[in-house]
Amino acid sequence: MGIKEVLSENLRALMASRPALDTLPKITAKTFGRLSNGKLDRIRRAAVATDIDSVEQLAEAFGLEAWQLLKQPLGNASPEEKPPVAQLESARGKRWPFPSIDPVKVGNLSAADAEDLERAWLRIARNLEIDIEVDKPGKRVNA
Repeated sequence: MGIKEVLSENLRALMASRPALDTLPKITAKTFGRLSNGKLDRIRRAAVATDIDSVEQLAEAFGLEAWQLLKQPLGNASPEEKPPVAQLESARGKRWPFPSIDPVKVGNLSAADAEDLERAWLRIARNLEIDIEVDKPGKRVNA
């Protein structure tokens, strides 16, 4: 399997496992338009080789590092081989902040369970008046 096919399979697996990024327009929005629907479609179909900047932007959209998209088909990886949340967060230079929660188990949740957990975390954060949501384009940030 060539690198284009690995990237293609990984993109399709990530889209299938993440409802918030399960369509090309959602990924385009997450990259603030840096990756167009057309370019994403060509990557998904392994129709063309893509540049490293695009691979980095795609990885960032999914909270990964670029090399993780190119290494192996993520959808076929065993749970031990899938990048744990602690590794995923390393792209942002952060460590896993919850010592009593296993990041590998969190990273291996089904899409539905991950979505439920995300909603619960956001609800708790709002109740505690803690801003943990991803900044969206046009959202005002208090300075």
